[in-house]
Amino acid sequence: MWSFVLVVLVGALGIWAMLIQRARRKAFAFPPIEWPDRKNDKVLGVPGANVASVRDVIADFAHCYDAPDFLERGVVLETARYGGTTIRFPRDIPADILVYFVNYLRYPIDRSGFDDPHACCTMDDGFAKLGSPRLGSKGVIYVSESSDYDAVRLLFPDNEAWEFSFRVGGAWSKVAHESRRYGDFWIVNA
Repeated sequence: MWSFVLVVLVGALGIWAMLIQRARRKAFAFPPIEWPDRKNDKVLGVPGANVASVRDVIADFAHCYDAPDFLERGVVLETARYGGTTIRFPRDIPADILVYFVNYLRYPIDRSGFDDPHACCTMDDGFAKLGSPRLGSKGVIYVSESSDYDAVRLLFPDNEAWEFSFRVGGAWSKVAHESRRYGDFWIVNA
C-alpha cells in the first residue's frame, strides 16, 4: 500500500514540476518580431549550405524567438551562384535580430552550424538603436574565428572592424587587428 502511495506522490510531483517548467518557459518568451516592412539591402550568405539545411536552422531560430511566421513572411531563400544559399528579407529585419541570426546560423542550438555565415547591408536607423558605428555605411556582419560564440563582427569596405559582444549587453568595440578583408566575403557581390 505504501509503495503505491509513494509512486502516486512521485508521479504527481513530476507532473507538477513539468507544469511549472512549462509556465516559466512561457514567462520568458521573446517579444514578437516587429517587421519594419520597408525596402532594404540586407542579404545574408551561407557558403556551402543547401537551401533545405538552411531552412531547418531557420525553423529552429523561429521557434526559439517565438516567431512562427519568420520563415513564411520574413525570408526568401535562394541557391547562390557562388555556391551555398542566400537569404533576403523582403519585409526587412530588425538589426538586433539580424546580428543574432548571423550568430545563430554559426552556433545553432542542438545541431551543427554553418561555416562563415555573413550578412551585407547598410547600417540603417535600426543599427542606430544598437549603437552601431558609421551609420549609413555598408558593412559585412560575420562571426570571427578569433571571437567567442557570443559575438559578431562588423567590417566596413575600408577594412575597419568592430565587434558586437552579446556578453556585455550588446556593446560595440573597435577591433585593433582583423585579418579578414571586406572583399573576402562573396555576399558583397551578390
